[in-house]
Amino acid sequence: MKKFIAVLLVFCFSMSFISCTTVKIQTKSGFAYLAPENGGKPPAKTVRNKMVFYALFGLIPITDNTTGDLIRAKEVVRVRTYMSGIDYLLTMLLGIATITTHTVEVEVIK
Repeated sequence: MKKFIAVLLVFCFSMSFISCTTVKIQTKSGFAYLAPENGGKPPAKTVRNKMVFYALFGLIPITDNTTGDLIRAKEVVRVRTYMSGIDYLLTMLLGIATITTHTVEVEVIK
């Protein structure tokens, strides 16, 4: 029985790093333009971030997974999703409950 519990814990821990998260890139009203990759240019004027929480390893968004509150109409933006150090820490702690997090970063170019 102890071996089964140990294998189950290792399985849940390793599954906490696997996810199939989605982020919907949109504005609340109007439209925005997506900028190409940075290409060595100076960083953007403004950077807006938000964390998105998911259940069942990314299948069900718990918080709002859209960029509507980060992108305003007629902005030129670059969007990036990634797992920061805090995301890894939270995923390790909450992974046993199948909860994972990702950070959405919006760089405003103009």
